[in-house]
This record gives sequence, C-alpha cells and structure tokens, in this order.
Amino acid sequence: MLIVSDDFPGISKAIETLFPYTDHQLCLVHLQRNVRNQMDKEDSQVFNKELKNIKENSLAYEDGLEKLDVKIQ
Repeated sequence: MLIVSDDFPGISKAIETLFPYTDHQLCLVHLQRNVRNQMDKEDSQVFNKELKNIKENSLAYEDGLEKLDVKIQ
C-alpha cells in the first residue's frame, strides 16, 4: 500500500504507527507548492522545472528519488 499526503506535522508518525508496512510519499503538488513558498521565484522555477524533468524521465520511483537526490546535493 502507498499513502500520498502533504507534510502535515505528525502525519508520518501516525502512518508509521497505524500502517507500519506502508510506503509514504509526499504529494508532488504539495512539494511544488512548498518550494514555491520557501524559495525565491527564480530558484523555485528552476527547481520545479528540474522536478518535472525527473518525473517525466524516470522509469521507477527509486530512479526518480536518486535523480532528485543528485539535484538537491
């Protein structure tokens, strides 16, 4: 099972407690919104463009995570 949510405080712990064998993923729309709200306009546009590129060019979830991790570093 996979649960997709925002990063609302406490939700990760609740999911871990109630559904210990469930994967938890941050909603892409919420991630993009958070980036837009936390970064200046130019940086957020660059980041979200890269995120879109990763999403469209990753064959598997893990592949996308690896690519995102490289960009964040």
